[in-house]
Amino acid sequence: MNKYQFLPELTPEEYEALKDDIRTNGVQIPVEIDENGNILDGYHRVKICNELGIDYPKNIRSGLSEKEKIEFAIRINLNRRHLTVEQRRGLAKKLREGGWSYRKIGEALGVSKRQAERDVKSGANAPVVPNPDKSRAEGQELPEKIPLKRGRKPVPEEKKEKSDGRTAAFGVGEDVRKAEEGSWQAGKMCSK
Repeated sequence: MNKYQFLPELTPEEYEALKDDIRTNGVQIPVEIDENGNILDGYHRVKICNELGIDYPKNIRSGLSEKEKIEFAIRINLNRRHLTVEQRRGLAKKLREGGWSYRKIGEALGVSKRQAERDVKSGANAPVVPNPDKSRAEGQELPEKIPLKRGRKPVPEEKKEKSDGRTAAFGVGEDVRKAEEGSWQAGKMCSK
């Protein structure tokens, strides 16, 4: 594997699809290499071209520091590849081991700093942690009853006896009476 190949290998299906495309159309995007011949972008294209015995276009990037080469390789590859959660976590862990800050990892992977921290700590085997609901404080539970939209029959907590013998919830009056009479359908009052 190449020194700047941080993303996982293509699946066999992806590799064969790329190989068929290169066989038919050639390499459309030049391979990015540094002044020493190290591949910054295009590892799979080079591998396929070597298998097929064909030449490929190259673009030499000189004058980049080691850090700039790594950032370039990651950025350009992430623009084309879609990572699974496990792959993203594995890459986050590699970057952290390389001294990257959580903020920088988050920027590179297109996630928040907090998600980058979770990715690094969870490794590749932990389940996905959903984004927390920012409207709730940490540890606060959702309310048991969620208010209903206007026009729907409420579930009364307390009923009161009306003079005609029927019951109604406090504060809803006519809507509950219509619902009890059976003339409430699909969120609107209907005549009988």
